Amino acid sequence: MGDGEVAGSAVEVPMKAKFRFDLIKGKSTAWPRLENDREPMAAGIYRPVDDAVRIAVTELFRWVHRDYDLSELDAYELFSKVGHLHLTEMVDPYYVVIASIEKKYLLPPLSASQ
Repeated sequence: MGDGEVAGSAVEVPMKAKFRFDLIKGKSTAWPRLENDREPMAAGIYRPVDDAVRIAVTELFRWVHRDYDLSELDAYELFSKVGHLHLTEMVDPYYVVIASIEKKYLLPPLSASQ
């Protein structure tokens, strides 16, 4: 399947994967969030595509603002310089957009220093 899955077809293959889910008490998110060693990512899943982008970017700003001690304006400005948007799916009723920023541009999260 290529980026964007534009045709609704893909070569499906089995795989084994390991996932870790963390339940963080006292925190909630309106939309899915993902994180790996390199970057935090927020998903926007909606239609039309500009709404999916807005949701993904807004959710990422809120996360960076709350957990990485940047003001909302600074998070917005940083994302506009080094952020990434990835259209991951556009064949279902909803578009899926992922907004991310590399951790090398962020200070360690506040929870790591407490």
